[in-house]
Amino acid sequence: MAWDFTKGFYMTDKKIIGLCGFPKTGKALIALKIAEKKGIKLITVPEYDDFGSRAKAGHLSVKAKLRLYNEALDSGITSYYLTEGKVSLISQTPIDLMANALFEFGKHDLSTEDYELFKMFRARCVGALNRFFSDMIFLQKAPETGQEDQLAVLTRSFLDYMKDTSCYTMVEHSDEHWVEMISQIVHRRSGGVYD
Repeated sequence: MAWDFTKGFYMTDKKIIGLCGFPKTGKALIALKIAEKKGIKLITVPEYDDFGSRAKAGHLSVKAKLRLYNEALDSGITSYYLTEGKVSLISQTPIDLMANALFEFGKHDLSTEDYELFKMFRARCVGALNRFFSDMIFLQKAPETGQEDQLAVLTRSFLDYMKDTSCYTMVEHSDEHWVEMISQIVHRRSGGVYD
């Protein structure tokens, strides 16, 4: 159970279905189609889009970049707390933040202090996932060369951190097939409310 500070009661239902995957997979478009088809709330966290260019600025220290990642995660957590309804959908998840951080900081030799800050950020991401998300759906386009994008590998490896969340991996070419499969998960999670 998670205490919902915005409403003053215990939140027992994890009701967010997250779409994750590497860039240009079509997560946002698929989420929009499902939200329109099923009439469910689509959560957006503008800070998840906005922080990327700032976090990748070469002149920032690892500590400063981690602060930006944590600020984006804070905005996401606030959005999750304020989500109402039986089921909601989001195409920007803490997994995507974590994968970006893994990709970004994997290029650096981190100091002990920076590594500890990174571990705390990773723990916060995992905590948010396990607290708010009922399902995580990893969307992966079939790679043309037979090799996966490095960010996709990192994203999938991060799925291993989640303990209390159902995980699905969907490898398909057809966006319509994804919409149909995810719509079935929404239907099941909502108890048939969103048909």
